Amino acid sequence: MNEVKLVLVAENLGTIPPNTGLLVIRDGDKTYQVNFTADMQTNASIILKRKVNQ
Repeated sequence: MNEVKLVLVAENLGTIPPNTGLLVIRDGDKTYQVNFTADMQTNASIILKRKVNQ
């Protein structure tokens, strides 16, 4: 199984904390949206796992 890890790390809080992100994944006809947030104490990570066809 292939794996990709995305990590959001806040280096500062900016003008409107916390730091946020939106990941949009399109898989054929399906669309997935993943919201994530990070601040000075907590990071966000998203792990994408791809099944390998056998």
